[in-house]
Amino acid sequence: MDNRKPEAIKEHLNWIAQNDYDTITQGHKGAITGLLEKLCKGKRKELLNYLYGKKSSKLLTEGEWYALSRWLRTDKIDDQWVIAEWVPGEIEAILNRPKEFRFD
Repeated sequence: MDNRKPEAIKEHLNWIAQNDYDTITQGHKGAITGLLEKLCKGKRKELLNYLYGKKSSKLLTEGEWYALSRWLRTDKIDDQWVIAEWVPGEIEAILNRPKEFRFD
């Protein structure tokens, strides 16, 4: 799968979060948090802020958690959480996108 542009990822995740979600377990949420922390190299809050306008995973809705799990394609194999192969490239694209500056 080709990496999508940051805007397309954000739009898709927000659509899932509002229209097509289910609840996930606290353990799954913890795994997602840990995976994102590693993948984002300490910039997990920047990623969450871009995707959802939230700087803490504690503020995420059930739909937003579910959308993250769908995007990451998290799965537990032999007691280890794995993700889809394209996710690291998409996260890198989000974190390295040109930043928007506002002058008020």
